[in-house]
Amino acid sequence: MLMFRYVYVFVLIMHSLIHLVGFAKAFDYRNIPMLTTISKPMGILWFSAAILFIAAACMLMGSQHIWWIAVLLAVIISELVIVVSWQDAKLGTIVNLLVLTGLIVLIFVM
Repeated sequence: MLMFRYVYVFVLIMHSLIHLVGFAKAFDYRNIPMLTTISKPMGILWFSAAILFIAAACMLMGSQHIWWIAVLLAVIISELVIVVSWQDAKLGTIVNLLVLTGLIVLIFVM
């Protein structure tokens, strides 16, 4: 089960990094021509999801019992920004479903 936890943390961190791309696009930190325009308020939400995914990964590795709350908040914000940028980010919904599935597995096994 420990290996599953490590894989899950890896997925959370990778998903977080993808959210940072949306943030970078919104604030013109990088020229990302494949993405459509993202407003600055939406960029803050992209960043918030990234931070929550990282926080959840850290809390899970540190055996904090409230890690799952950070995951749920991150997925909710993530899905919101995905819906708003659907053409560019629709595959993120699949990752969010995987994250939720892993959350359920870890809650019932831990």
